[in-house]
Amino acid sequence: MDKEYSTIDTGLKGRLAFEIIDSFFGQLSDGWGENNPRNDRYWKHCYVSLASDGKVEIHYDDQFPYFFSSAEAIKTWIANGIKKTAKFVEQDCGAAKYKWSRFNTSEVAQAVGYFGSSRIPITVQDIYFVYDWLKGRFSTMQKSYSDDMFRKLRDGIDIVAEKKTKEEAAMEDLVKRCANASSEEEKKDLLAQIYQQVLKTKANS
Repeated sequence: MDKEYSTIDTGLKGRLAFEIIDSFFGQLSDGWGENNPRNDRYWKHCYVSLASDGKVEIHYDDQFPYFFSSAEAIKTWIANGIKKTAKFVEQDCGAAKYKWSRFNTSEVAQAVGYFGSSRIPITVQDIYFVYDWLKGRFSTMQKSYSDDMFRKLRDGIDIVAEKKTKEEAAMEDLVKRCANASSEEEKKDLLAQIYQQVLKTKANS
């Protein structure tokens, strides 16, 4: 008989938020927590999933130690685990680069071995956002994070791809206008804009 699981909607969306939470569970089973058999009762009975609609959900069965706890308590437990994982990164890979801070935009490379199983870039700030969100610190978050942070982690929007699409559309428009320029002066001006757009795209890549 299949196990029955309770589900918590974290309120987060997208693969980035999923990767951050899933990395904690990965560390609990195969990383910093693997040598402690007491951790088995946690990761064997609780996991995170990425739903088809992008929602990041927590699932747990009746053997999970926090089964009778509130959703807020379970999310706090996960948040604390995420912070513990991030502190291992800071300790093992250098506090100068990976300092645990809301404002640290350093990318945590996959090679570090703590966060991320894909090529999605994850920053310390991304991790802190998920930590704050699961802790329910929404008033603090409004003051500390940009709209783009909310869009990519709360709403699951790939802002990098979105920005690339906008840049490509802008370039396409400039090329069309240049091809249809009514004078050499207009064409020269548009070519200069195309050049600046190319430089901007390279700088952001």
